[in-house]
Amino acid sequence: MLRKHCFTFIFAILMILPLVMFSRPVQAAEIGSAADLIAAINAVRAAQGNPPLEVNNILMATAQATAETMAAGKFCSHIGNVSGRVAAAGYGGGAKVWATENISCGPKSVKDAVYTDWTDPDHMLPMTYAAYKHIGAGVVDDNGYAYYVVHAAYTSGGSNSSSPVQNSINQAGATATIQPIIPVVTVTPQKDGSLIHVVQPGQTLWAIAIAYGVKIADLVKWNNLSANSAIYVGQKLIVAGTPAPTLTPTITNTRRPITRTPTITKTPRPPSETPAPTLTPTPTTRPVLPPISALEAVNRRWLGIGLVAACAAGLLFVLINSFKKK
Repeated sequence: MLRKHCFTFIFAILMILPLVMFSRPVQAAEIGSAADLIAAINAVRAAQGNPPLEVNNILMATAQATAETMAAGKFCSHIGNVSGRVAAAGYGGGAKVWATENISCGPKSVKDAVYTDWTDPDHMLPMTYAAYKHIGAGVVDDNGYAYYVVHAAYTSGGSNSSSPVQNSINQAGATATIQPIIPVVTVTPQKDGSLIHVVQPGQTLWAIAIAYGVKIADLVKWNNLSANSAIYVGQKLIVAGTPAPTLTPTITNTRRPITRTPTITKTPRPPSETPAPTLTPTPTTRPVLPPISALEAVNRRWLGIGLVAACAAGLLFVLINSFKKK
């Protein structure tokens, strides 16, 4: 039985060994550049019959800043209000801005992001919706972990002061022309318990509400904003109201009525008559023996001799009687 198991084990090793020796090592996904992202998206747009998107410096800056923000915070999620962010960066020149944002994170290639992660209808908008005109992309390689970001946008009305810069990007991406998006860092409460947050570049009500764990509706109410209000850099927002004061009960001293202590009045009583003691005659008994003083008068010596003589006579009497019986 043991020989059979040994044979099976050796056979398994011989079968696996060639696979281990001749198999190719698994290579990590090659992280692409911002230019690769844009080229892949435009290739899909061409397949959909749409014109290619034009590279825009402002969108390149906002996309790269977003990728750097995610990499710095080690998170992969949308910051929110991409239209407001790119408009605040200067895109659109005051016109109404329409923008969308695609993100993808992980040890992935550009093909993984474009042809796997962004195949649903929402992520396909930059490729299928013909109205989009401009594009920007950002990439951060964090030791083989990629952060891919794409911003696509167009305007309606106004003058678009952001000029397209086709062929102006390189492997590292475009140089940012705006301040980077600063992650929301919570502040410490003030003395009264309230929290005042100063808005930084790229921050939105959504991001601030998430950071402080409050609702956007509460931020709007506390700061007298409307549902469509836009916040600006340097604006001070109340993110936690002043706690209601705790009412401390007041102690009121209540005067007690004065109670007089009654005084004890002594009432004199008439003296009672004490009966006079009655004398009862007690008979006096005479002692049987003479008093000690009388005995002391007798000569103690002769008394002792008499007692010794009486004892000797008694003893002699007892001895005589004992001889008579024999």
